[in-house]
This record gives sequence, C-alpha cells and structure tokens, in this order.
Amino acid sequence: MEWGAQLWVLQPGDFGAPDSCLFANLAEADGTPHYVLCNSGLQAGTWQHVALTYDKASGRAQLYLNGAAVADQIVGTIEPETSYDLYLGRRPAGDSAMSADGLLDEVSVYDRALSADEIGTIYNAGATGKCFGNPLLRQLIVYLNSVNVPRNKQPLLASLLAADESFNLGNIKSGLNQLRAFKNKLKAQVAPDAPALAATLSLMTDQVILSIDPTSALVSNGAAKSLIREVSARSHGRMRIKAEALPGSLCQVQYTTDFLSWRACGKAAEVKDGLYILDDVTGATHPTCTYRVLVTAP
Repeated sequence: MEWGAQLWVLQPGDFGAPDSCLFANLAEADGTPHYVLCNSGLQAGTWQHVALTYDKASGRAQLYLNGAAVADQIVGTIEPETSYDLYLGRRPAGDSAMSADGLLDEVSVYDRALSADEIGTIYNAGATGKCFGNPLLRQLIVYLNSVNVPRNKQPLLASLLAADESFNLGNIKSGLNQLRAFKNKLKAQVAPDAPALAATLSLMTDQVILSIDPTSALVSNGAAKSLIREVSARSHGRMRIKAEALPGSLCQVQYTTDFLSWRACGKAAEVKDGLYILDDVTGATHPTCTYRVLVTAP
C-alpha cells in the first residue's frame, strides 16, 4: 500500500512509543519513509493544537504540540508525496481502515513552513482561533445572529459582514463607514419596534468603532474618561484588556454577556502613564462577552 505524507496519532505499541504520541511520515513518491515522532502524547477530552512543518531548504521537519516544538529532525532535501487524496481524521486503507474518535477544528495546509513564532501565535489565540478581524466585531455578529430582530435581519448582517471583510483587507475607513451605516439601519429598522435592542446593538457597535479608531470618541463615566484600546486572546484562555485613561486613575474592568448585568473582572494595572492592562483569567468561560472600564479620576 502506498502512502503520502501523514500526520497522525500512534496506536498502543507502534514504534515502541507511548500511546497517543504524535507521528509524521514525510513519505516520498517511491515510498521512501521519513519518520518524525515524539514522546509527547495527546490527552483525551480536551482541545489541543498540533502542527507539522517541513522546510525543504534546510531539510528540517518539526512537530508541535500546543505551541511548543516536541520533535525536531533533519530528514534532508526530499519531495514528500502530496498528490494523493487528503483525508482528515481517517486512515482509508493499509493494515486496517480506521477513523479518529474526536473532533477537528480549523485544519489548515500552507504552502510554506510556518515559523515557531507563527505557530505559537495561533496556539495562543485560543478560542479566538485563526480568524482575522476585530474580536469585538465578531462578538457583535454572533450576538446579532442570536437575537430576534423586527423585520429583516439580513441587511443588518450584511453591513457587519461587509465591515469585517473591509477590516480584513486593511480598508479601515471603509469598515468604519459600514459600521456607521449599520447604526443608521438600527435607528430606521430596529429602534421603532425594539428600542432596547437597538440601544444594545448601538452600544456594541460604538465599542467596535472605539477599538479601531480611538480618536472617534471616549467612553465616559461621569467626569472621568476611559478608552478600551484592545481586547486580545492570550494563552490558557485569558483575555487581555488594554485601556487608556488619565494617569493615576483607578480603572475597574467589568464584563457582560447580556447587557443586563455587569460582573467585575478586577482592577487594571497602570503599566505606564495612562495605559492600563488587566488579564481576565476567566475569559474562556465567557468568550462572547463585552467589556467596559469604570474610571475613578485621580
């Protein structure tokens, strides 16, 4: 039986390695094998990130598990067999056909070897995944999809999806204009029949705009003003909130999943004059939440 390039999980007793270890074979067209394996096994019942890279110029192959290299081997300058059909989670033939008992998400094949930093960035993105764009905008799209909207929801979604595409392409001004057009549609289509929902969606849109264009406005809490500059995924399910306020301010970060109740995340630390950071260690438990910062002026 001829095999092409493979990445899979070893069965008990294979190659004398521990159970569930990562294994790759960069087989050539004539069947010549080039094995790469490690002693790190996958764990059942939890999401893990795995990757295989091969750089032809250096002849180097590497296996990664959860953002870290677990095998590094020189296999030489070869031509791995990649002309066969691609199977995901399935061994179609050989000693015995079998399928993986689990789930796969965001499977990607690249035309070059990713660097260690790039693989680490993908892993550290956690639940946010490899999707580009603004995380607050994706939260807004998810929320809009989850609620009942008077009249036709599609024009509203179309505006948000167009804005997301613009930001992915680097057309910031166009994306901001589409978000403002979305707010105008909220006033015309949603506010007359569902004013509370329109207000919620409008507030979420303002937060997206603020995260992209800090000069557009400031979120105000009485006389003290703060601005959320960035919400980003970190390792181990954490979410990092960066905010801007007057130096010496007391910045309390809160989050909500329904805009009806707000829960405390903690006090943001001032890392330099006017820049405040808080890592929400419980971020993985509320991935579609919205954050705000309450400020007490110095």
